[in-house]
Amino acid sequence: MKKRLFRAWEKIIGEERDGIVPLLPLALLILLSWVYGLCVRARLWMHRRGLLRAGRIDAVVMSVGNLTLGGTGKTPFVIYLARRLRERGIPVAIIAQGYGRKAAAGLLVSEGGGPLVSAEEVGDEAYLFAERLPDIPVLVSRDRVRVGTLAVSRFGSRVIILDDAFQCLGVRREVDLVLVDATRRLRTDRLFPAGYLREPAGGIARASAVVVTRVDESDRDWEKELVSMDAVRTLPIDPVECRFRPMWLFQLLAGERRSLEWLRGRPVIALSGIGNPASFERTLCGLGAEVVSSLRYPDHWWYRARDLEEAQQRAAAAGAQAVITTEKDAVRIAAAGIDDVMGGRDPAGTKAPVLVLVVELEVARGEEGLWGLIDGALADRGVLVKA
Repeated sequence: MKKRLFRAWEKIIGEERDGIVPLLPLALLILLSWVYGLCVRARLWMHRRGLLRAGRIDAVVMSVGNLTLGGTGKTPFVIYLARRLRERGIPVAIIAQGYGRKAAAGLLVSEGGGPLVSAEEVGDEAYLFAERLPDIPVLVSRDRVRVGTLAVSRFGSRVIILDDAFQCLGVRREVDLVLVDATRRLRTDRLFPAGYLREPAGGIARASAVVVTRVDESDRDWEKELVSMDAVRTLPIDPVECRFRPMWLFQLLAGERRSLEWLRGRPVIALSGIGNPASFERTLCGLGAEVVSSLRYPDHWWYRARDLEEAQQRAAAAGAQAVITTEKDAVRIAAAGIDDVMGGRDPAGTKAPVLVLVVELEVARGEEGLWGLIDGALADRGVLVKA
């Protein structure tokens, strides 16, 4: 049911929709977006007036968020940010919201030695942070002040990174980074549910800096669009430009690593449940793969056996040599424990292997300005000594 509703919603408001948009459903979504917008503006007004107060954590708090409904690349950016801080010897912890998790209470995901709990309990993003950053504590909770204070007292964290927290106004932060996807419109988009915006685009004025992702994939004049916004022109540094660099493939069950060259000229199925599936598919095509079919699910989708069976059926029908998915999807597929559908119990080799594409974030321009901003905040709180 959720999958059908998602696909119907995408057909109405998606940038890649085909044909004429149904006017009645669109009008209803626009009406609901006005109601949603009133609630968002009322909440922002109450915070500005001090009617809703923000708590403080005794550390340098950095928020990584966006204005839209996912798909900007927050997860790889948080990994990049945390890794760089840790390499400089700064104790850091990550606090995630844990969207889609099954555990209601806050949890300690990692003490700095890998995941302590299942992905289903804490959500795909928090689990991936714990896997990719085994030397960094990861916590998940909606009460970020409480768990942030816990990270400071228990792990001696001097920096707290809040994942997906631009709209989390209940926590004071020293650095507020907003990610913008260069391949998607921002200024002309509508508020949810008639569009992808979580809040009006002017909210970018609250940010410390804008980080633009997928700059190498965009055929739009995103720079002109951003610079034309008054809110962006008042920010202390120019937009930071990033891209996602594919690194390698690995087989989900066997752990076997393959080079990106393996994709060249091979027919594959693209399988994803992320915020921007089109970007993932473009990446595969850019690596030389022939994407013969794509399966798109809602963001943070927890896979079932029938989902992977559909992928295998499509692979067999199209002669695809592999099903390719993302790292976040791999967490949710592995959590389902359906090895036989993924080729884990297939001695005859009749099923297409499920391969995972690993990407790393790379700053193309503006890295010096970004770290100058961060270092200033660290020095103000005594984490770094000013030169």
